[in-house]
Amino acid sequence: AVGVALVLAMLITPPATAQLLVRRLPGMMGLSAGLGVLSGVVGLYVSFYTGVASGAAIVLVITGSFVVTLLLVPWRAWSHRAR
Repeated sequence: AVGVALVLAMLITPPATAQLLVRRLPGMMGLSAGLGVLSGVVGLYVSFYTGVASGAAIVLVITGSFVVTLLLVPWRAWSHRAR
């Protein structure tokens, strides 16, 4: 059950982060893929050097990037909901 939650987080969080930054679908898809790759690489490094599980480290990295993006671009996130 934990693996399913990690996979779902890895599938959902990069596009959600990209949607906060880009309005058009092709740009969102490219940024989402880039964020997924970057979070995978950074998460594996974090996992290696801290000794935690790799899946959890990857999900924590991408979730952290989502939270940072949400805090730094709040006007964009809330303006999408208002429409």
